[in-house]
Amino acid sequence: KGNKWSVRFRRASMDFSIPIVTGTFKDGSAPQYSFQKVGLNTAGDFLEGQKTVLGKISGGDSETTIFVVISLKVLE
Repeated sequence: KGNKWSVRFRRASMDFSIPIVTGTFKDGSAPQYSFQKVGLNTAGDFLEGQKTVLGKISGGDSETTIFVVISLKVLE
């Protein structure tokens, strides 16, 4: 108690599917989407309670971005 815990990940892997607008239906009522698969692989030591940005993943356009943040809490 009272000490900050740290957790070591030898490998942390996250996979995402980002929707990309590829066109519209023939009647123009709604956009059509396809999905771009992207991933993030990392490793490291993380302190309890500290928010750490693991990475930024961008899709096919400049408006699609995911920031991956980890914050750990050790449960006893």
